[in-house]
Amino acid sequence: MAKCSLAVSVPDRAPDEVMETEMAIVGGGICGILAAKMCGDRRWPYVLVERREELGGVWNTLANNHSYLQASVAYEPNYRWDKNYRLNQDELTKGSGAATQQTLKRFAYDHCVDKFTRFSTEVLTVRHRPDGLVDACLILPPESSHAHSFLTICKNLKTGKITHIVSQFMMISPGILTTQVRPGCWLATH
Repeated sequence: MAKCSLAVSVPDRAPDEVMETEMAIVGGGICGILAAKMCGDRRWPYVLVERREELGGVWNTLANNHSYLQASVAYEPNYRWDKNYRLNQDELTKGSGAATQQTLKRFAYDHCVDKFTRFSTEVLTVRHRPDGLVDACLILPPESSHAHSFLTICKNLKTGKITHIVSQFMMISPGILTTQVRPGCWLATH
């Protein structure tokens, strides 16, 4: 495994909660919200983990009235993902930071993404087991399918509660302006 400079402290104790789901989504910005909506449309069980107290990603933390969604002519159609929640009207229109933030939140709450979100929860590590097995210290309920291959270890920033999320699929969308890490540093393979 590659050596990395990012040190993540993973608690050396049993989790307060273990939950199973089909999809674990890390990050409640535009990509995480869209992934959650797609899971909901397909009736796939999912859990979205968001470090902040609200959905919206960098549009909540870094955007202001002078921020806008940058979309060139080539990529602009990607931001017209739903006719009722348009971020840009066309390739010449720039959606302001405030308008983008409001649209993202309205979209997320209208599609009940918040109901499946763990707010104020930080992901400490994600472990992938190609063979479908999870760590020996993780005790799964008897009805578990054991087909899950990702273990996401989270900590609630308000309560300190440790949760293990066991999932078949994983999407990590921490935002383009966050600290980036190399594969093998954050995603631990055992």
